[in-house]
Amino acid sequence: MGQYSALKTALKALIGGIDGSPSYTIDLSASDAVSQERFSRDSSALIPRAYLTPGSPAVQYRSRTDYNDLGSFGSVASFDLAIVVEPADGSNGARVLAAELAMDDLIKALGSNQDLSGTALSVEASLDVIQGSELGSSDYGIVFGTITALFLEVF
Repeated sequence: MGQYSALKTALKALIGGIDGSPSYTIDLSASDAVSQERFSRDSSALIPRAYLTPGSPAVQYRSRTDYNDLGSFGSVASFDLAIVVEPADGSNGARVLAAELAMDDLIKALGSNQDLSGTALSVEASLDVIQGSELGSSDYGIVFGTITALFLEVF
C-alpha cells in the first residue's frame, strides 16, 4: 500500500471511530457511514454520512533540503471531507448546531490521533459549517473542508 492510500485508510478509520460513545455526539461507526464517493451538492443526493475523497491537489511533493538524509522527502496529502448530519429539528439553528457538534467530534478524534496511526508527521484541518439550505435542502447540517497531512517518504 502506498503512503497516500495508508493515510486515507487511517483517516477513514479515524472518522469511523466517531461512534456516538460518551466522548462523541454523532455516530459514524456504521460500515457505510464513511463514503469514498465524491460529495454531491445536489440536495436530493444528500445522505447523512461522511464523504472522504482526494483533495486538489491530492499530493504536493517537496524535496526536503532541511534533512541531512538526502533519501528523505516530505509531501503533503490533501483530502476533501464533508460530514452531513441530521439536526434535532428542522430549524436553521439546529442544523448549524448539529454541524458544529460533528466538527467538534472530528477535532476530538484528530486530537486523539495526531499522527494518523503513525502515517503522518502532522495533520491540519480547515473546516466550515454550512446549512443544508445553502444547497437547497433544509434537512441537514454540513461540515465541509479539507484535511491535509504532512508525511515523509524515505527512499
